[in-house]
Amino acid sequence: MRSAMNFKFGAGGNFSSVNDMKICFKVIAEDFNKFLRNGVDVSFLNFNSLGEMSRFSASELNKFAFCLDGGLLCLFARAKGLWVSRVSFDFTSIASSVFHYCEREGRSVFIVGGTREDAERFEMKVRSLFSGLKVAGVSGGYLSDQERNQLICSDQLRSADVLIVGLGAGRQEQFMLDARAAGFTGFGISCGAFISQTARTQGVHYYPQLINSLRLRFLYRMYREPHTIRRYVLNYPLNIIRFVMGKYCFIRC
Repeated sequence: MRSAMNFKFGAGGNFSSVNDMKICFKVIAEDFNKFLRNGVDVSFLNFNSLGEMSRFSASELNKFAFCLDGGLLCLFARAKGLWVSRVSFDFTSIASSVFHYCEREGRSVFIVGGTREDAERFEMKVRSLFSGLKVAGVSGGYLSDQERNQLICSDQLRSADVLIVGLGAGRQEQFMLDARAAGFTGFGISCGAFISQTARTQGVHYYPQLINSLRLRFLYRMYREPHTIRRYVLNYPLNIIRFVMGKYCFIRC
């Protein structure tokens, strides 16, 4: 990655030089494909996950490169001087290009997320679209501590080239950190609810084309997944206020 460059409300080129009151994230503001390589962990930010990720230490956050997967957050970032477009790990954005890359380069994929049935159904759908994809393994995300530790330390996961984790903001990033500490050396990427959404949808597109075109994904998700209403009604406004007040700092990577 290039040396970090702050936009105007950040200070310095690394976390140690940033005021402790700020929570800083390295943000991908150029070609995502440049980050598709071993040793890189990518996750995603919106005005809900900003709050979840703020629970991590600066040194832990520094191990990730983040994309902005919320259109509203992209607008606020641009207002602060960082020109960035929405990127999300789903079939409205980069998921297909990542799977095509893995298929073309012969990179094996390990998938974690949703229930066991979700993970298996997701694998079947992905294999139907990318017949040459090497799947090293799949696992549901609802695991006991013992099962989680066994999975993270398994040779099957540690030897995979790409790790895709969909456990929700916070839990998926912790899983990726733990997998890295246990010996995983490939490319890691989070995907939120993508695995369960795709598994439970007829076809592979969770959002209807019209909803996606009108950028009304948040309304559709509240309708389909009522448990997400809280994050849009409470978490979003709170983190918008924090962003405007300078609580969060984005650093170009």
